[in-house]
Amino acid sequence: MKNAAGKYLLRVFLYIVLFLLVGVFNSHASVMQTMNYQGYLSDSGGNPVNDTVSMTFRIYNASAEGAVLWEETQGNVLVIDGIYNVILGSVTPVSLLFNEQYYLGIEVQSDGEMTPRQQFTAVPYAFRALTAETVADNSITAAKIGENCKIGQLLVKTYTGWQCATIAITQNGAGTCTEQGCNYYCNPLYGDCDSNWANGCEMDLSASSSDCGSCGNVCPSANNASSDCISGLCTALVCNSSDYKNCDNNMQNGCEVDIKADVNNCGNCGASCALVPNATEACVGGACAIGSCNSGYADCNGQYNDGCETNWNICALSDAFNWTGNTRMTVAAANGVLANDPANTVISAADTATTLGGVVNVNTATGAFTYDPPLGAQNQADTFTYTAGGAPVTVTINLAERIWYVRNNDAGANQGNDQAPFLTLAQAGAASDVNDTIFVFAGNGTATGQNNGITLLSGQKLIGEGIGLSVNANQIVNAGANASISNAGLAV
Repeated sequence: MKNAAGKYLLRVFLYIVLFLLVGVFNSHASVMQTMNYQGYLSDSGGNPVNDTVSMTFRIYNASAEGAVLWEETQGNVLVIDGIYNVILGSVTPVSLLFNEQYYLGIEVQSDGEMTPRQQFTAVPYAFRALTAETVADNSITAAKIGENCKIGQLLVKTYTGWQCATIAITQNGAGTCTEQGCNYYCNPLYGDCDSNWANGCEMDLSASSSDCGSCGNVCPSANNASSDCISGLCTALVCNSSDYKNCDNNMQNGCEVDIKADVNNCGNCGASCALVPNATEACVGGACAIGSCNSGYADCNGQYNDGCETNWNICALSDAFNWTGNTRMTVAAANGVLANDPANTVISAADTATTLGGVVNVNTATGAFTYDPPLGAQNQADTFTYTAGGAPVTVTINLAERIWYVRNNDAGANQGNDQAPFLTLAQAGAASDVNDTIFVFAGNGTATGQNNGITLLSGQKLIGEGIGLSVNANQIVNAGANASISNAGLAV
């Protein structure tokens, strides 16, 4: 019996076409309206089916066409090595009289009813009997039924004939065992891929990319691309990461482009980085950038579109410092003019005088420098320059308040700054203005030059060496001996 357009094939010559289990109680008892039916099911390629299938059975009174006299569907029929057993009438009792010729039609899944229909032979017509024929004692023997199975065994059809067998259960599968050995069958979408029945059907064929649908069926992969196994079927190749794209529309070579680094496909397929002046283009993290500047040029503004816009070899950055007037500024290399410049910056020249007339001394090797503000300067911005990579770089020093210095035993130029302090307190009083600071060194330890007192202006501060002096958190003078101002009777 077969269905030419369908998936399944039921052998025309059934090994047990039909036999009937009839329960006989007495001459007036009802007959059980069920029949045991066994068949052999193969696929369209002739291979025995191992699956759980839905089967629909119908009884007609004609070999073709005709009306359906009885019908039932059994949704989970277990087929092992092509063999299946069902009890007809277990869902819908068979209430036919069996007083005429009947035919059985079978449909597997939704594959359409197989043809030709099977003609019922004499056995089902025992439903007509209300009592059983007399059976002599010991008249049914093992020899007559062909086998002598032990308790718990089943009669199983094998390729060599009918044999007694037991059912064996294993992980995700089952089997039948005879004296010749066991034949195991895996549940759908499980496989014994390690050929070790001790752990059963260990492989989930529905989700394994190395054993997808069947053992050894590896889902394809390509450059930066792979496929998944879903319900036993390999999916189409997809890119492993959004950083890679299939820009040539050929998945055979995978996702061949790294859009984070390809200047012709930067950030996306076909997005090429435009040529920019005096530079080599690069794609960094999916964005166009300057890869390198041509010799003699630099990208000092960090803009991609204008390339390496500066015809200097390096981009040294300008500097700014805050300081106090009349006080020498000493800046170490760690905070000097090269501190914010590229590591390979080299100073080729530096000013020695500032725009306001101050004096500067730059260490061209390290960037450290000293700066002496112009005398009396305050609330002004003083500048000087140095040259790096062929470009002038400006250093700005913002002078805020100022300090006037007094040391009564100084041998210097008597100017009032920290390098040449005034000799007398009166000189500082005459030179200073509101909000200025006057700092008095201990000097010779006497009130010489500091014995006429001083009248402080608004906002002025008078500080002695006894407490020291700091400017912008920089200690200029450490605390030492007290300075004396005699006429005020004070020691400061």
